[in-house]
Amino acid sequence: MFKKLVCLAVSTLAVGSQAFMPSLPMVKISSSAAARVYQPAQSETGLRVPVSTDVMVSVGDGENIDNAVKRFKREVNKSGHLLDLRFHRYHETNQEKAKRKAVQARRKARMLRLSLRKGQKL
Repeated sequence: MFKKLVCLAVSTLAVGSQAFMPSLPMVKISSSAAARVYQPAQSETGLRVPVSTDVMVSVGDGENIDNAVKRFKREVNKSGHLLDLRFHRYHETNQEKAKRKAVQARRKARMLRLSLRKGQKL
């Protein structure tokens, strides 16, 4: 059974000091590319500048596209991109920065453990 990769992208529009996230992601079906999601990075206005990260969703031949979009949204939520965008929309103090880096290190270690665990099962 041939599987296709669904490429979905979440776009962010910066409006003043607010960032607007459209409710529905753009959908593009491709057989060879991975989805691009933008991870926020600090800019001088306090908004986040996109840094690309891959989130991949595989879709079966007869699978509904709505189910694939739901799975994509779940993967984006798991990766923490939108959470980071929401929490770091404004200036952060040195103490907040240290806390954020500690949380990021714990999250990165957890994701590494989970990926190693998945690798052992396969």
